[in-house]
Amino acid sequence: MQTVILLILIPLMLILLQIALAGNTTIGLYLTLQDYKDHKLSYVSKYRNNGKVDVDILFGANKVLVIQDEKTRVFLKNDVFGYRIDKQDYRFYNNAEYCIVDNKHFFIYSCFKVIQQDKVPKKTEQYYFSSNPAGPIQRLTIDNLESVYGKNEKFITTMDRWFKNNNQVETRHFFNRQYKKISLSA
Repeated sequence: MQTVILLILIPLMLILLQIALAGNTTIGLYLTLQDYKDHKLSYVSKYRNNGKVDVDILFGANKVLVIQDEKTRVFLKNDVFGYRIDKQDYRFYNNAEYCIVDNKHFFIYSCFKVIQQDKVPKKTEQYYFSSNPAGPIQRLTIDNLESVYGKNEKFITTMDRWFKNNNQVETRHFFNRQYKKISLSA
């Protein structure tokens, strides 16, 4: 009897927990770069409560769909800076979404791309950067960093000393420890 009660209560508790967590998910749009800088969200909603922001429209990859108060609005990704979901910010660039990983010294982004590996395509997280929040987003490679920051000799020298290839630049170790050291020495 106790087993039957547990089998009923555990899934019910998990469903209630999922609903409670989903109710705390805040999502909204940064219409402009200045909105992002000011942390001003437009069309803010609590997920599953009073609205929805859909950035992955099936047949409209260049659009963002906002449903709020029974009204539907459609924005072009090129006309909107980005969005926020929970406590994570994203930027739109060339109709793609980039997660803003860091923005203290220069902007670092991550984005999942499907890469052909061996015989099977695999979803892989790749890293990008821009020198300012409105600047073009480029792959985070030694060559690209040198082309943008080539005049900063201290930064380039430190980077060359620590990283021998692009794979080392794109590792999480770079973001967790060495990125801060390089930025402070630059």
